[in-house]
Amino acid sequence: MKKSLFYLMALFCALNFFSSCGDDDEKKDEPTPEDTTWKAVAGSYTADKLKLTYNGQELNNQSVMIEAVSAEKATATLKGMVAGVDEVKVDLVMSKATKAEEVIANYSLEGTATVEGSRTVSVTGNVNAGVLTLAVAIKVDSPLIGTWVFPPYVPSDINGDGKIDANDYNVMGGSFFMSLTTESGEIAFGGQTIPDYQFCAFADQKAEAAIAEVAPEITFLENGNITISFTKEGKATKLEGLMEYYVKDKMLYVTLDITALMGMLKSEDNTLAELIAMAQNGIPLVLEEEDGEYSILINNTLATSLGTQLAPVMELIAGIMPDKAEMIGQIGTLLPVIMADKDFMVGINLSKK
Repeated sequence: MKKSLFYLMALFCALNFFSSCGDDDEKKDEPTPEDTTWKAVAGSYTADKLKLTYNGQELNNQSVMIEAVSAEKATATLKGMVAGVDEVKVDLVMSKATKAEEVIANYSLEGTATVEGSRTVSVTGNVNAGVLTLAVAIKVDSPLIGTWVFPPYVPSDINGDGKIDANDYNVMGGSFFMSLTTESGEIAFGGQTIPDYQFCAFADQKAEAAIAEVAPEITFLENGNITISFTKEGKATKLEGLMEYYVKDKMLYVTLDITALMGMLKSEDNTLAELIAMAQNGIPLVLEEEDGEYSILINNTLATSLGTQLAPVMELIAGIMPDKAEMIGQIGTLLPVIMADKDFMVGINLSKK
């Protein structure tokens, strides 16, 4: 009897073991449910579904398109956000920060892209509960990065006659320069007609004095921003967050925050529209380098291509420097004449601080 009971218990254990193994085998054969939560990341994000910053500043009225390729890869399309580029596509690495069984997934996003103007666009953020939080940052690779000063004019004996006088004035020296040679050799300015070289010297001396009065410094930051520091009426002032820049094909492009600058303008709608277009794409300026120092200028070729677009720029300068508005206005009226001259050139010289 005891042997029968022992055999019965052994048979029961064996059946239970094989049954467990069978269940395990069945479970092993069951496919793991596919995680498709990443597909919900794809879409266009705008309004309350988008929290966007650009170089640390919050941006509104923008949209970002995310294309999800897999649970690990996606692409972000940034339109009209980076100056001089209609759109930027950034390849992103995605990683899931939530458990597989959760329906609403939280995916982190990170990636970089290189765009025109020796710039790198970095993107970091996440998609959580259908809301895209994204930080876009710019990094510029340029020898312009750093702080620059406007060198003072240093008189010299250009003619080599042993004395320094008015005939030795070098309009290309110092911080400001203007050069032109009209067909008639004369310019009508300030109610009188004066020789070209006298007009250039007059404009140069006035600009040099105005620059020396405020002692400006201009800083090109690695994040693409420009700051200008100067002293006015004994008070140190800094302009920042108004301008950005990029360099491409030996040209410097300066973009403007038109919203912040509109208060300085008294333009008609069509003029303002021209300035807005330039502000978005960048005001083009010729960039020349010699022995580590730079000149930023507008020449006849560039002036001709810009046409009437320089008029609102002159008005903007007058708004920034109201005490010089009359002189700037007079120069503005001469723009069509002086820009037509094949030798026309106006600009500033910069020395590294």
